[in-house]
Amino acid sequence: MIRDCHGNKNVQKLNYANQVEETSTLFYACNAATDVKVNHSWYIDSGCSNHMTGDERLLVNIQRNLTSKVKMGTGEIVPVAGKGTLVIDTKLGRKHIQEVMLVPGIEENLLIIGQMMEHGYYLVFRGNVVNIYDAWSLDNLIVRVQMTNNKCFPLTMMSTSDLALKASVTHCLQTWHKRLGHIYERSIKMLESQDMVHGLPHLG
Repeated sequence: MIRDCHGNKNVQKLNYANQVEETSTLFYACNAATDVKVNHSWYIDSGCSNHMTGDERLLVNIQRNLTSKVKMGTGEIVPVAGKGTLVIDTKLGRKHIQEVMLVPGIEENLLIIGQMMEHGYYLVFRGNVVNIYDAWSLDNLIVRVQMTNNKCFPLTMMSTSDLALKASVTHCLQTWHKRLGHIYERSIKMLESQDMVHGLPHLG
């Protein structure tokens, strides 16, 4: 039908948009946290000649200038990375286990009976427990260790890690200017001279 014919009508322009494909950029961020656990179990042992651990986080005052080597149970010779002190808290106060070797690769922590005896500790094995004293009188019991089913004496203890923070305040005019709401410095000096603020120090 003529009424449906578009030939007699004004030509209309078509507005269109070109679609252009662009290479997309992907941004990926990942935050991974690993929970590294510290082995606080020490086995009371008589099979080697020196206290040993593979975790330097358990020691303080580590000396690195060592040339010693340790022969592992597999026959492998491993250089000693250092020697430090194990600090523990007991009911009788803080105790220091000296000359603990830092041996990379060793999975267990070893407290050697002979070395503890050399440093003044007394170990009494009785039944299925071992009592550790710090004097020959056996009056001061430091710890009692129970034997496990596999005939081992694991001593579980938390090493001491102290952190001391000291805060100091310097009394100056600028500090009190901020504390008092940023008032003029001459006003602070007036408060000081007329003793109008309790605790306000001499600011010079």
